[in-house]
Amino acid sequence: MRAPVLVTRGGRAEEVCTEAAAARLAASLGGSLATFEGSGPLPHVDERARYAVAVLDFLDRVDGVATRRAVMQPGSMRPGGSVRD
Repeated sequence: MRAPVLVTRGGRAEEVCTEAAAARLAASLGGSLATFEGSGPLPHVDERARYAVAVLDFLDRVDGVATRRAVMQPGSMRPGGSVRD
């Protein structure tokens, strides 16, 4: 049995992995691909909210259960930050 796989990549020119290479990887694993056009190689940092929603959407497709959509707010990831920032 194969595990569900979500391949993510940034979409900026300096991105390490090309769209074609990421698509081949996702296809070879039987997985999905999500590209974040406004991001570099760290979409989970550069586009935190969109990334979280993409992961939740993927998990919803995999397990068929709608996940609560509470996403961290800006400032919550900076040193000393909190969700109240």
